[in-house]
Amino acid sequence: MKRKSPGTDFAAPTTPSKPAKKRRPSRAAKKAEKARLVPIHKRPIVCPPDRVGRHPLFRLGGILCRALVIWLAAAGLTIFVSSALEFGVSNLVILLCSLVVVTLGMLFARGPLCKLIAGVATVGGLAALVATRVRFVTDLLYGLLSLYNAALDRLYKVGYLTYVQYKAEIHTPTKSSELMVIGVCILTVAISALFVACLARRVRVVPPAILATTLLVVLLTFNIYSNRIESNLGITLVIIGFAAVLVMAAYDRLYHQKDDKTYDTELSLFEDSDRPALPAEYAAEQAARKSRKEKKAAMRKKRRERTVTVDDELSDYFGGKKKAKRAKTTDKTEAKAKKAARREMRRQVRAVKNYDRVTADARSAMSGYASSAVLLLCAIAIALPAFTIKGNFNTIAAIDEKVALARNYVTALLRGDDNQLDRLEYQADSSNFKPHSTALEQLEFTGKQLFYI
Repeated sequence: MKRKSPGTDFAAPTTPSKPAKKRRPSRAAKKAEKARLVPIHKRPIVCPPDRVGRHPLFRLGGILCRALVIWLAAAGLTIFVSSALEFGVSNLVILLCSLVVVTLGMLFARGPLCKLIAGVATVGGLAALVATRVRFVTDLLYGLLSLYNAALDRLYKVGYLTYVQYKAEIHTPTKSSELMVIGVCILTVAISALFVACLARRVRVVPPAILATTLLVVLLTFNIYSNRIESNLGITLVIIGFAAVLVMAAYDRLYHQKDDKTYDTELSLFEDSDRPALPAEYAAEQAARKSRKEKKAAMRKKRRERTVTVDDELSDYFGGKKKAKRAKTTDKTEAKAKKAARREMRRQVRAVKNYDRVTADARSAMSGYASSAVLLLCAIAIALPAFTIKGNFNTIAAIDEKVALARNYVTALLRGDDNQLDRLEYQADSSNFKPHSTALEQLEFTGKQLFYI
């Protein structure tokens, strides 16, 4: 056995250390981490849709698809209202009127040349209508009253008997059918104009959603549309149109124009490397103009907060600095050089604005393609059952009786025509109204006790 040599020490045996446990993040840490995350609509665009196609034909096709979605949604809602209230106007008239309004609205939302064309067409059309109709303004008023009277007549047919007394009187030599067409055209123009104003360039889905929801809830709750089974074109167009509008809104929300000060654009795969640069002089002028506006706003806010006396007003008026006059240049060569520089700066600014406009149009076109694809898919999804189902669905008696009884109760409460709702249980049972046998039945004594005194 070897002895330990002097001056040497043996290290004490050590046990292997356990790996340190990871601490779970606290609620405050999780909340701070969540706050640091960028929301979905503020995250960087990895592949901007405007880089897919910037060709004019590509952008034109997307704008036409966008116009198609707006047209079908607006015309479908109008056809739904016209069918429910039985205005008696052809759906073709509504479709054509809505197409004209949507076309003019989309032109107004484009460039200066398109706005000029739309303005000339609008003024020319109104002038032609005024020239051809002697009672133009009167017919417009009585057309709206015709719609009002037709709605009251429809309520009377459904069973709401008290509203017909509020009908308006119409005194005009114009035929009632023509007045009805004029009224429906006014309704179509109003709905289509609202849809175009909210959906042409940037989707603002709240106003059309409020209008459509109000009309649908009122007409379906009061059982006005259910008796109209000749055509389901209106409700079909409303369903597929608003499905496409929702997709368009989601697309525009995600891929709208990004701002470098608000959004992170460092992770974009396709940078705007071909975007022209703004001139330094123009950028300096914009910054100076913005600074002046901020100073004026701050001064106005300060004046509102403090009490201003007459002496303060006089000192502010006479003590302010006068705007320095620009020195006139006497050298013609220098003046020409400055004009050329200003002209070149304006040209560069126009190039930058044109590039941004093309980018916005390309992104709008891509949302038009996406929404039109959803429109087609929804149309196929609705059309397949219509062509494949040949008969009625099987009726489940237990559910059908309860639903029929509840519907009768709700309808009676809405109408207020039947105070004794107990009668509805008898009316809801369809067997009570079927033929019964009149043969006498032989009575038998069973011995069952009925009552005891």
